[in-house]
Amino acid sequence: MPVKMQPTSVIKARLGLEPNGRVQKFFTNTCYKHMDKYVPMDNGDLRTNVDIKSDSITYESPYARYQYYGVRE
Repeated sequence: MPVKMQPTSVIKARLGLEPNGRVQKFFTNTCYKHMDKYVPMDNGDLRTNVDIKSDSITYESPYARYQYYGVRE
């Protein structure tokens, strides 16, 4: 008895597991919601200047690098 199977790319797309799929977007947004309470808030610039894409979260403030890496010697 032969088994018919769809290609894995079709199965992934149907389940929303492709790079820009609904599962990836849900995961990124969930990470952002959990991370937001740990973002420093002096005047709110770091929290408001954020770029959320389907697979990345980038804080775009001038002092964001310093906040992440700390003092560099």
